[in-house]
Amino acid sequence: RTKANAPKGSSFLNFVAVNTTDPKKKLDYRVYIGGKTSSDFSLNNNTEYSYAVSFSHTGIPTNDKRVTYIDPVPASENNDNPVPTANCFMVAPGGGFCFDPLAYQSDGTEKTNETLKG
Repeated sequence: RTKANAPKGSSFLNFVAVNTTDPKKKLDYRVYIGGKTSSDFSLNNNTEYSYAVSFSHTGIPTNDKRVTYIDPVPASENNDNPVPTANCFMVAPGGGFCFDPLAYQSDGTEKTNETLKG
């Protein structure tokens, strides 16, 4: 069962597995629940569903759509795009940015953040 063939509103369990040799590398597993076949997304009331789930960072087929590989690039790596501090940032997947959390801009003037201390 994958997102591609799941009906809208299907139930799933989401797990993030951390690589023990490189904690920055993670796998995001999405496991859709339902009946016995891969096309059955039905859930019945008062029914116990039991799933055995195991995680491995090796031997995963690259076309397995249940798994998303998370290998983040540190924000400071290969980054020449510093931005002013904001209350939120939108970053494209795989993108990065740098900012100084101890400084901010107000009316175009650089100011020191007196609340946060380094």
